[in-house]
Amino acid sequence: MPDYTLIRSDRKTLALEIDRTGALIVRAPRRLSRAAVDRFVESRSAWIAEKQRLQQVRASAVTPAGGWDAAVWYRGRQYPVLRRQVRQPAFTDEALMIPEGWTAQRLRAFLKEECRRLVAVRLPVLSARTGLCPTGFHVTEAQTRWGSCSGKNSLNFAWRLVFCPPEIMDYVMLHELCHIRHKNHSAAFWALVAQFDPDYAAHRAWLREHAALMELF
Repeated sequence: MPDYTLIRSDRKTLALEIDRTGALIVRAPRRLSRAAVDRFVESRSAWIAEKQRLQQVRASAVTPAGGWDAAVWYRGRQYPVLRRQVRQPAFTDEALMIPEGWTAQRLRAFLKEECRRLVAVRLPVLSARTGLCPTGFHVTEAQTRWGSCSGKNSLNFAWRLVFCPPEIMDYVMLHELCHIRHKNHSAAFWALVAQFDPDYAAHRAWLREHAALMELF
């Protein structure tokens, strides 16, 4: 039987979840016996194995071969990292050139600043399009969500959003802008998202397929 982490709550049904690392999480009612949970997990062992296999494939697909100093993700594609006698990092059509002495921390800081710069350019455009105005935004170290909207309508974005294609970044920003009007994921919220991003379902699917990007750096 697969190993799993059991989380009990006031829910009425059993549910299985495969996290970004491929670990199995079982959500169960508080009073359901452990034996019943085990039987349920055993009955779904084939499904679990296939989902874990797919999660491993997805993770390996987004992890740069050779580590941080071999390649980085930027705007939806991988760029080889080349150390050169340059003072500032620069993207070309084929690679990212960085100063010879740069560490992983320096490259990480550069990518985080790139995310901040891109959001600062694009968010006002999307705000004007939607008529939804945030009180500000921050780029964060979040690794469980791509974006969030506070009760005071300040938006937060994970800096690893810089790894995503432009249309995915737009979707995340639009998603959080729509939370200014609807502080939930109700039907009205999704209708508003669809109004500004008719392809939002495909963009959500892309984020699910590339969830391992949140593990990089």
